[in-house]
Formats: sequence, C-alpha cells, structure tokens
Amino acid sequence: METAQTVLIVVVCLLTILLTVIGVQVFLILKDLRQSVKKTNLILDDAQLITRSVSHPLVNLAESLAKITSLVTIFTGFLDRHHKGEHHV
Repeated sequence: METAQTVLIVVVCLLTILLTVIGVQVFLILKDLRQSVKKTNLILDDAQLITRSVSHPLVNLAESLAKITSLVTIFTGFLDRHHKGEHHV
C-alpha cells in the first residue's frame, strides 16, 4: 500500500509541475500573440492612411474630369446648334 501511495504522490507532483509549465508556456504564447496583433494593427492603420492619401487626389481628379467632360459636351452641343443654324439660314 505504501508503494502505491508513493507512486501516486510522485505522479500527482509530476502532473502539477507539467501543468504549471504548460500554463506558463500558454501565457507566453498569448503575450506574443497580443504583441503581434498590436503590430499588425499599426501596419493596417498605416496602410489605411496611405490608401486615403492616394485615393483622395484620384477622386478629385475623377470629379474634375467628369466636370470637364460635361463642359465639353455642352460646348459641342452649342457648336452643333450654332453650325446647324448657319446651314438653315
């Protein structure tokens, strides 16, 4: 009976030590994961700023081109009417 108790105590102690080591490792892994998520978040924030700084001028350019296209369409329509008016007179 005494050997069974000794073996049981040794096994319980070994399991306690093993679970403690595993717990510390899990804690360290979660700490590293947290740091990685923070770094990834900073990278994504920088990418968002870069994207915005590039997209705003492109949007402004597209709006300007749309306005110029509208003006050209109006102007060509005016010229077409003006030329048609000369041919009828």
